Amino acid sequence: MARLDLLVQASVVSETAQPPDDPLPGQCWLLAPGASGVWTGEDAKLAGWIGGTWQFSQPVPGMTVWDNSTSQR
Repeated sequence: MARLDLLVQASVVSETAQPPDDPLPGQCWLLAPGASGVWTGEDAKLAGWIGGTWQFSQPVPGMTVWDNSTSQR
């Protein structure tokens, strides 16, 4: 269910290339070019912290993602 929520009501903390040190359950980021660390090779995907692990999803055309850092889609 958490992964479905991540995709259906996509809301990201921000766009970044570096994973946070201490993500909270359910938080999600849009991965910027040059993603590093455990995000290496996952550029342009959504990364959600679910169940103590990173879950990656590829956004699809027409998908709306809310960016909390800019208060924009």
